[in-house]
Amino acid sequence: MTTEAGQTLVTPIPTHSRDTPPHLDSNSGFELTNIKIGKALEEVRGPIFCILKDATIVNAKPEEIHDFFSPPHYSEHKIQLRTETAIEYGIDYIRRSEFKQTTGLAHSDFKRPLLVEAYEAARKAVQEFRMASSEGKIIGAAPQPENLVEATKLLRKIRGKYHEEVLDDGLSIPKPPIWGKTNNPQQWWNLNDYEILSATFRHEVGAFLKVYSFYLPKRN
Repeated sequence: MTTEAGQTLVTPIPTHSRDTPPHLDSNSGFELTNIKIGKALEEVRGPIFCILKDATIVNAKPEEIHDFFSPPHYSEHKIQLRTETAIEYGIDYIRRSEFKQTTGLAHSDFKRPLLVEAYEAARKAVQEFRMASSEGKIIGAAPQPENLVEATKLLRKIRGKYHEEVLDDGLSIPKPPIWGKTNNPQQWWNLNDYEILSATFRHEVGAFLKVYSFYLPKRN
């Protein structure tokens, strides 16, 4: 569509599609450099519904943007405080209270292969993502659809297979966490919002898995 200012905008599509237009090609040469988190988090503004026609889309991996998730000048304590702030902003935006207060996963929980598989899939779903760039500036970030689908399938698998055992013990059955409000990987976000939603998604996944951990089989 065309805006009043005359700028042509396009709705982004997955970069893995064989029909991806040249300006959305993930191999167009944009380099992932100087991708850093902001000094302070702000409240979530909401999704970016359109990306400029000249935007370049690239797939980002943790090793390429390590400073975005683990700033070298941040202490472990400072990173933890920032994560807690992100979760507070995320829960306030998403308006889901089901996982607001929870006990984190313990070392013993990771002796359960299905839990580990689901946890790692959720981590991958937010740490390997797409970035849109225009004129050398990052203008949006979004999950890679296939990664989000894989994480969602595993979480639903756990609920479907073990929910009756949870119910038999008189516990409530939590719904599988979703990304943002709608689990839509085609919505784009500024980096502040993406960081917040990523932290919130991982927090909710951890809380969900904690409920089911006792019922999942351990490694032999």
